[in-house]
Amino acid sequence: MSETPSKPYCPSHLRLIRRVQKSAFNPYGVTNVTRIAINQPAMILFGGDCTDFPRVANNYASMMESILKNANIHDVQIYSAYYMFGDRNTFLDRVNIFRRAGDRVTLKAANECKLANMNANEPIPNIVQRAFNLIFKPRLVNATGHRRDINSVVTNMRRICLWAHSHGAAIIRQVSDYMADQMRDMGFSNTEITQIQQNVLVIQHAPITPLHHVRFNTLSFASISDYMMDLNNNMSDWFFTKTKNYPPMYMSVASGNLIIASNLIIDGGDEHDTCQLRIDPNWDKQLTPNGHVVFDAERNAIVAAAHNTITAGEIPSVAELVSGPTVDFEKMRQSGQAVYDHMVNDLRHRKQSPKRAHQK
Repeated sequence: MSETPSKPYCPSHLRLIRRVQKSAFNPYGVTNVTRIAINQPAMILFGGDCTDFPRVANNYASMMESILKNANIHDVQIYSAYYMFGDRNTFLDRVNIFRRAGDRVTLKAANECKLANMNANEPIPNIVQRAFNLIFKPRLVNATGHRRDINSVVTNMRRICLWAHSHGAAIIRQVSDYMADQMRDMGFSNTEITQIQQNVLVIQHAPITPLHHVRFNTLSFASISDYMMDLNNNMSDWFFTKTKNYPPMYMSVASGNLIIASNLIIDGGDEHDTCQLRIDPNWDKQLTPNGHVVFDAERNAIVAAAHNTITAGEIPSVAELVSGPTVDFEKMRQSGQAVYDHMVNDLRHRKQSPKRAHQK
């Protein structure tokens, strides 16, 4: 009896929508796009792994629009990605990322086989290649494929800000690695690659990806109480062993930046969610005192980043991005430094014990 042929592998794909004025032709205020103008300021959003329909991508875009309109910013285009994962498994994609970042993650045999099949059929996810080709390649080379001069490239990068939620941050990390490889093939030096990628500003909400050794200029916001962060890195592991209610803190994490606190949402709400970012009093009243500070800091960062896409100026510092009437950056920095020093000493002490692997 002949064997049943295996099902052909289905690769992943990514598409972009753009917020537009609502009309009879566009009743939802959204249109599909296949290019992003490099001379126009833009916020480009990468939602979580449930962003598999335009409607979900539009929810993120609508949220971003509410923040920018509240700040009287109307000249920044808003794009939002949605995904078709095909035969890819997003959890296994993140395993790839954490392993490449040096984490030890063990899988059951069946999942190792799935991961091997993914890597064999799609070594670089099409989602990642598509994002690079849409967003970054036109900013690096002209229509004939020739490299743009370094000053033009830097300006092109400053014209955009990427914002990510959850798994979207993992996609951006993959894109940054792929972009670096592509730039080497284009003839950029390592110094130029670092300079260019550090002029790409990324704001991440509840990122499920390594927070250290990022290529882009990255600022992350997260809740210590977010169950989705559990077992994703040594920092989250450490916080999950503590019961203290930590205030808003800023930490610099090996080339990344993190603002974090305990219990952002009242009454045990979903600490992984982004709804409270929307300018809406009904969502705002769900925030704890910690939540008000962290979400205000992220909104401040989004507004400052949007302004910077218009001017294409030097990327603002973290303090410049987040500070505002309700956000005292220096207080967050001091709180974070004290806790970070304690955490590092504690983790170093733990290394003397047998290392724990993550079993998935």
